[in-house]
Amino acid sequence: MSMKLNKTILATLVTVGMSASFAHAADQGHGKVTFTGSVIDAPCSITPESVDQTVGLGQISSAALKNGGKSQPRNFSIGLENCSFGSPESKK
Repeated sequence: MSMKLNKTILATLVTVGMSASFAHAADQGHGKVTFTGSVIDAPCSITPESVDQTVGLGQISSAALKNGGKSQPRNFSIGLENCSFGSPESKK
């Protein structure tokens, strides 16, 4: 191959490589952010630590629950914050 052809091929490869890197760099400014939530009229907020909980109740037979039977109690808590109950006069 001639020296002139080698330079032409090299120049073409460099140009294509740079174009590809610019196209990739231009796409870095895009993304997706999704917000979920709701506006509520409540006197308190639930703390983030207690929003989603699973309380395991175990297993108990239906025969044990007949005639007012009970299962074992399980402890759990729901944390509240930023509570504003207002004055008793405003609730009349």
